[in-house]
Amino acid sequence: MQREQEIHEHYQATFKEGWITGVHGVKLRYAMPQETNAQTALVIIGGRTEPLEKYREVFFDLRSLDVAIYSYDHRGQGLSDRLLADHRKGHVESFLDYVEDLHIFLEQLVGCGSRHDQIFVLAHSMGGAIAALFHHNYPGVLAGLVFTAPMFGIHSRPLSTPVAEWLAAIMVRSGRGENYIFGRGAEVYNLEYANNPLTSSTERFAYSLRVFAENPKLALGSPSFNWLHEAYYWLRKIRKITFEHTNTNIPMLLLQAECDRVVTASAQRQFLKNNPSCDFLVIAGARHELLMEVDAIRDEVLDLIRGFVNKHR
Repeated sequence: MQREQEIHEHYQATFKEGWITGVHGVKLRYAMPQETNAQTALVIIGGRTEPLEKYREVFFDLRSLDVAIYSYDHRGQGLSDRLLADHRKGHVESFLDYVEDLHIFLEQLVGCGSRHDQIFVLAHSMGGAIAALFHHNYPGVLAGLVFTAPMFGIHSRPLSTPVAEWLAAIMVRSGRGENYIFGRGAEVYNLEYANNPLTSSTERFAYSLRVFAENPKLALGSPSFNWLHEAYYWLRKIRKITFEHTNTNIPMLLLQAECDRVVTASAQRQFLKNNPSCDFLVIAGARHELLMEVDAIRDEVLDLIRGFVNKHR
């Protein structure tokens, strides 16, 4: 509890929150430094369902980097505008809306060269897909990219990926794209610790539950069929992207969770095959949420992130 208090006090003293307008008028909540003279910015892009509250400990533990840390809630989650009447549905009209939101965020708040000399991105899970597409569409903005368990492919069990893709497409074409995916609904973290695929840390798992219990407005349930359909389409594109031998070939690091049951290692390997200069490491024993894992795993991940930024800035 003392550490939680230190994290809370650091966040209150260091960051300010506000709202910025993303594409199609959607309001996005962000966090940015109250004051900074740092030459380097680090933008942290979280995954699906994750509000800013889940990353305060990461902000705290990366304070020794002496960088300006920025982050925000994706459209449709956290305290950013929800897109449907049922606020628990994880929905997006177009996956590229996430990419354009990031573009607006970088231009208006981070500065894209006017406020900081360099911009690094630390992107987790869905954030990794967004960051990869952004760098492809807007080359020359980022100085480096760190992916933690990036969502380049989605575990679809018990269905095969082709069947899951086909089913999502059928549901969208039949006008049911706003429905929850089959077998899922508005529940939030509706699983026991022992069966969870996210983290082996009992403390951080309990903290995530507490975040949503204390502020139900932050909670997000399962995705819609349209979110899934859009994700499958753009993830196929990402797996074909290569940044090699072009002006988009910036330093990149991909950290793979050995025991990931949320995103697929095979899709990450396909990305690495197309981008062999991307540094790569498998984090032994880790589940999906590398930044929310037990201390031994998480400390390794944070050290790798610090080392990457210090090496390339």
